[in-house]
Amino acid sequence: MALPLQQRTRHVHLHKYALHLIKYYDQKFGQHVRFRYYIYNLMMRHRSQQSVAMCIKTNLEDSLPHNLHGLKEYLQNKPSNELPNHIMRYAASLRGTRAFWSKSRRDLTTMIEQLGAPTLFFTLSSTDTKWPDLHKLLPKKMSTTVHNNRRQFIENLVNNPHITALYLHLRFQIFHDEVIVKQLKAIDHWYRYEWQHRGSAHIHGFLWLPEAPNIDNLDWSDHASIQSIKHLFDQYITTWNPPTKEARLNKQYMPAISDPCLADTEIISRSDPSIDYTKLLNVVQRHTKCSEYTCLKKKNSTLECRYKVP
Repeated sequence: MALPLQQRTRHVHLHKYALHLIKYYDQKFGQHVRFRYYIYNLMMRHRSQQSVAMCIKTNLEDSLPHNLHGLKEYLQNKPSNELPNHIMRYAASLRGTRAFWSKSRRDLTTMIEQLGAPTLFFTLSSTDTKWPDLHKLLPKKMSTTVHNNRRQFIENLVNNPHITALYLHLRFQIFHDEVIVKQLKAIDHWYRYEWQHRGSAHIHGFLWLPEAPNIDNLDWSDHASIQSIKHLFDQYITTWNPPTKEARLNKQYMPAISDPCLADTEIISRSDPSIDYTKLLNVVQRHTKCSEYTCLKKKNSTLECRYKVP
């Protein structure tokens, strides 16, 4: 005998229920290869039924009916292609759709019209295969060897994309609160997440900083205007590398570990920030492959990087 259905004492939204299943303790939903696509498709269908609106654009010339009875009569008596041309779907709330990105583009365009050109454009990339704090949160334990660790790092990311995406989101929220708001004191911002074909996420965005000159109205023939722009960006952008040229050639700047991105947060918090920046700069900000087609140029019969990047 089937039990009668009981009404919930508290309404549960579908997206909250889906998030609960994704975070379930045994990871059978989060790690399932197809479930994440199934629940996403179900949420999109559910949201489309609630949010997608049908709008009929009418004007006096077309004389289209404004009520349901009139529309039925119009379709029965005058079958033509006029009515579909006046119907538009508004799906701006459905993430990933053309309407959603069109709305995002219009929002950005409106911000530029109101605030002027953005001061800074930024890109934040995630070193998800190296962050030790991230991999501490992933279910699978790491091996004792570096080679096996590397393979397990990648396997963990593939099997737990929900944890990786949420970790990046929370990390960016901290960066937003501590750097963009407190340090840069940005008056407004716009950003979007993007995922590469191999799955790694990154963030593109614009910042509007206070007291920044309006680039749109800049007089490039005026020396004072150019100096004001230089003074502004000199506060935020530097090209300083502490080690000397001899030290870089002898690789004396190299850190004790192979990659500073693998350093644990507790170790970084107790170390000298200037040393950490030096290690990070000279290991990450490097050209691993140089060629004459990209950056190598002849200078005094020797090939050198025209960007002066080690």
